[in-house]
Amino acid sequence: MKKRINSKKILLIIVAVFIISTLIPVRIAVNEDDISEGYLLRITQTTGPWWRIDDIIGENEHNLQKNELVYLDGFDPYTRLSSELIGSFQNTFLISVSYVENLYCEIFKDYYYTLTVESWDIVYPIIREFPRLPYMRRFLNIYDYRWFGPRF
Repeated sequence: MKKRINSKKILLIIVAVFIISTLIPVRIAVNEDDISEGYLLRITQTTGPWWRIDDIIGENEHNLQKNELVYLDGFDPYTRLSSELIGSFQNTFLISVSYVENLYCEIFKDYYYTLTVESWDIVYPIIREFPRLPYMRRFLNIYDYRWFGPRF
């Protein structure tokens, strides 16, 4: 005699897998006090570049200024992370830069710096538009990344 699979058990397993997967950190946030070098950037709402330099920690070998609007090349969290993280405009990202280029933007008729991202981290606390659980301010999980390619 065959056993029937109970649909309630299947639903319970699916929910359990979803909940457990939210508990697995993919990237842990860094504390701002522990940062020794890099650029702290935030997403800003402008008609120009998406990123604004919030702070410069350590050497400023590229001679960038605070509050300067910049583009990112390479890994751009704006295009790779979920809108839940990007939409809050409160998260700060630590960016290590390998190359800086001053490029003319035809659309805005102005020069902007383009930073080539060598590495990145997100700074604690992580603010989400719709917080799920309070302890999730310390890490990113798989649901914080875009699953189906970049935004643009």
